[in-house]
Amino acid sequence: MAVQKASFAAGCFWGVEYVFSKFSGVTKTDVGNQYRSEIFYYNEEQKKEAENAKKDYEKLLGKKVVTKIEKAGKFYSAEDYHQKYYEKKGSEPYCHIVPRVS
Repeated sequence: MAVQKASFAAGCFWGVEYVFSKFSGVTKTDVGNQYRSEIFYYNEEQKKEAENAKKDYEKLLGKKVVTKIEKAGKFYSAEDYHQKYYEKKGSEPYCHIVPRVS
């Protein structure tokens, strides 16, 4: 399977960066604005997948999901002291549930 780029915004980016970095296949993690929920797509296939995943999650929850889905644009890196914050701090994120990843 070819590597594809995916970009997400999901609240506190320190916690999201930490959790995503633990998954197999993730080669680089979230930099950008914090405290928002958004999926950025790079092609129409990704847009459809994101829309379907959002609909499925809404059915599971039984309520509307406010995550926005938009075409990816230019991103700017956060400051160096924000990068890999929890690894530098030597702790796990307090603002996210951390799944066990083997």
